[in-house]
Amino acid sequence: AINRTAFREKHRWLIHLIEGAITGANATIIDLSDNLCWNDSCHVVDTNGIPIRRNSNVFTPKFAATYLTALDQVVHAAIAVPEENPGSTVIEAPNSNRGPRIASPTYDKIVAAPSDFNVDVGFEFVPAGPPYGVSHVTWVLNPGQPNVVFVYGDSHANQIKPRFLRNFEDRLRVRNRSNFPTIVYKSLDGTPALTCEKNYDSVMKVVETIQPKVFVHSMNWPQFLRPGGSDSDPHDSTSLQCCAAGYVDKCTYQRPKDVVKIVKQFERDITRFTKLGIKVFVATINVEGPQFNPYHMLSGNDVGDTSPVSKAAFRQQNKWLLELVENATLAANATIIDYSDNYCWNDSCGVIDDLGRPVMKDNDHMTRTFTHKYLGVVDQIVNVALA
Repeated sequence: AINRTAFREKHRWLIHLIEGAITGANATIIDLSDNLCWNDSCHVVDTNGIPIRRNSNVFTPKFAATYLTALDQVVHAAIAVPEENPGSTVIEAPNSNRGPRIASPTYDKIVAAPSDFNVDVGFEFVPAGPPYGVSHVTWVLNPGQPNVVFVYGDSHANQIKPRFLRNFEDRLRVRNRSNFPTIVYKSLDGTPALTCEKNYDSVMKVVETIQPKVFVHSMNWPQFLRPGGSDSDPHDSTSLQCCAAGYVDKCTYQRPKDVVKIVKQFERDITRFTKLGIKVFVATINVEGPQFNPYHMLSGNDVGDTSPVSKAAFRQQNKWLLELVENATLAANATIIDYSDNYCWNDSCGVIDDLGRPVMKDNDHMTRTFTHKYLGVVDQIVNVALA
């Protein structure tokens, strides 16, 4: 057998050039050695002791026909071409945990995940000013169209950009750019999209002014709403506070009743939008946590724990905040979207996809690769904007 890590290290310079070019071109990497390597051991003969190659680098026809399932995804992609009218045919939603498992996780796949977050590809930066205001950072996909999707949030909004780009590239751009909406992003990493943030009101005003066809709200709710104080604590601020980004403190300055007020204001704001005829989508708290962190999946230079996470257990653990957010969304006549619908199958939420790649780059951000390929819950947003 040949050591996979040693082989990749020996050819590290060329491999990084090739794989970097593929990723940069928004293409998918296929590694045929996924079907001859188990963990770090790459065999030169099959289970019957028959050589798998005709020479030093060409597979035998028998091996390719029997084992080379890494190519199955090519066929799957070829038969999953969207219809001209996306709403005319029911297409099975993507799910990375439905099965079958095409390839196993490897050390190389796992260590590549933390850097897989180049999410701005295809979007254009827009300078501050009318009509989108001066706060945050504004990015636009397919500018100048009459139908507008306005996305507001933090890095959890930014992480879904690749799926919008996929919709744009796969379905409509080659036919007619005017048949795809303009996607406007007002987002800033580490910044809550709630009334406790200083620029929140100005963004709400922008939305009311331009009245997009669709408004999307996406943020990491648990990071900013994790009250460490009690309701009996005195309130030492003139305004409601969100918790500091990055879990750097215990957020003792935020009380449970403050969270209720913050979410209630959010409900009032999106209710105004729905009454204006704007279709509103709100991303709920999707399943996340340390089990999704690629570094948790390593055991030295080997693959470690990649066991799935229970969706029911996660939702029970976050029940109080989940109910606040989802009840507010429903009360406003808005639509809940759950990103974990595309990596949870029944109660099992896979931390790796069907090709053995981590779903997330850290505890709570999906990789660009995952979002681009699997995050089908986003597609309904585009469908509504085109309706």
